[in-house]
Amino acid sequence: METCENCGATLPTQAILDMHKKEFCEKAQSEAKAKEGQKKSKTKPKAKANGKKPEREMIGRLEIPTADPYYMISSEVAEEIGRILTLVDEEGAIENVAVIGPRGSGKTSLAKQIAAMRKSPYHSASAYLQRSSDEWFGSETISLAEGMVYNKSMFVEALETPGATVAIQDLLLMQNKSVQNGLNDLLDPSMRSVWVDAIARALGRPIRVAPNVLIIATWNAGSSYTGNITLAANIMDRFPNRIMMDYPPEEAQVAILMRKTSADYNTALRICQFSSRLRQLEEPIEVSIRSLLQIAKKVELGAHIKDAMMFTIIASEEPRVQTKMLATLETIYTPEEKQEERTRKVVWEAWEDGGEDMVKDPEVAKAKAGKMTRDVEWDQAEEGGQFASNPTRGNAK
Repeated sequence: METCENCGATLPTQAILDMHKKEFCEKAQSEAKAKEGQKKSKTKPKAKANGKKPEREMIGRLEIPTADPYYMISSEVAEEIGRILTLVDEEGAIENVAVIGPRGSGKTSLAKQIAAMRKSPYHSASAYLQRSSDEWFGSETISLAEGMVYNKSMFVEALETPGATVAIQDLLLMQNKSVQNGLNDLLDPSMRSVWVDAIARALGRPIRVAPNVLIIATWNAGSSYTGNITLAANIMDRFPNRIMMDYPPEEAQVAILMRKTSADYNTALRICQFSSRLRQLEEPIEVSIRSLLQIAKKVELGAHIKDAMMFTIIASEEPRVQTKMLATLETIYTPEEKQEERTRKVVWEAWEDGGEDMVKDPEVAKAKAGKMTRDVEWDQAEEGGQFASNPTRGNAK
């Protein structure tokens, strides 16, 4: 454990202590501002920036992504990625990488982070959303001026861009067999190309993967993910590099939440404790880092922690699972939250005016309720809606 010399707070690691001093400790921030002020008084003022966002770096239609300074991975994964990039970028080897793990464990972010590290153009294709061969490999259209014209897909453009990083998300959700066959040839180190009729007619050549292109496929691990298919053994064999991703340990999750949101240490810790305890149940319940970040943002915006959990993850579960999650949630309540949970009331309000009059004055509520009843009165179709314009006649009927 580490102790902040400024305010006395006790924190688990030096990294979180440094973050605490930089972003949350008022005394440390005051001292830092004072030192910064002394520095500024000794230096000439700098010209103000023009306020424009830095332009994105593009190669063709492909963007070179910026590294996320808050992205965290284990040292083992970092070392393995370093070895793969040495093979691809320094030795010119043909390497395909599979990134496998539960949802929300950072698989997609890892592919983008690798592209940023390589400073390479990046494209991500979804095996679930892109269903047809045209979406993957391009299509033909007719032009009056040029005749048959080949429209290159973003996926093909990325494959044919030297040094690009190409991600195929959710590979186990790919249902189109013809696309699978095409990918098999593209992933094969001895071929690295595929013949597609539209390209062959327009360009007289196959699609060829350019030098130093790194292809990364991701998929969710486990039979619980509906829609997963069993890939042919030959396609699986095209991925000699397989990185297993898992949720970071609780300490790392706390650091991620503190870095990516304005959550303080105690708030981030309790949210991550909730997630850890769900995974320790007899029937473990997974909570993605993506969901934890959303919960932290809502709590910082003033949401009761139960509401933040309910509207982010709990509401989508079966009643049996919801009961377990709510019971686990009670274990991280502060005494104040327990008291608030016992005493707070949920008030139903009219959306249009906030419901203030209906809550304060029962007679107003009654009048408004009557008006709403008349406004939504249903009539018989054969009367042409006459009941709606003449309620008395409608009642007589």
